[in-house]
Amino acid sequence: MTEVRTFWLELTEFARVTARRFSTVPCPKREGGGCDARLVLADRTKEELGSFPGDPDDPRLAECHHCGEVFDGTWVVGHDPLYLGEGGAEMVLSEAGPGATWDAGWMPDEYRGEDGVALCVRLPNGIDWMIDGPATGGGRWTRSGDPRKKSRSASLACSFCQHSSQPK
Repeated sequence: MTEVRTFWLELTEFARVTARRFSTVPCPKREGGGCDARLVLADRTKEELGSFPGDPDDPRLAECHHCGEVFDGTWVVGHDPLYLGEGGAEMVLSEAGPGATWDAGWMPDEYRGEDGVALCVRLPNGIDWMIDGPATGGGRWTRSGDPRKKSRSASLACSFCQHSSQPK
């Protein structure tokens, strides 16, 4: 098994505001996707998000970040919750690497452990595993310990899960 060190991501009161321009016209340098440009605008508290519209004419979104061509596409502003990781690193979930572990607080109750945490971990293959959710073969996985504790060595992605061939 691959050993992966897990680390806890703590949800902050901030969100990362981003602007994106995208097109469905195929990009010559992006397999299976259109031209795309993204830009981090700011980190704001959740209360400040509605007052931060961004600028659809921002010149930094005029060229595709993959092929460099100027393109016209749909413009959107989005925001993603900001997490605090190891050493005070701030990140959104899409930036988290293997071993990142967090409380997927938006999940329904059946995805929560006894401690109220809906535990999710990013596996080495980039898939997010909802540890406390139903197992694909039926039943549920079990875990012990507090996943919010300091980093630890892990097999398969989490040291606080007890794996077996048959979920409980």
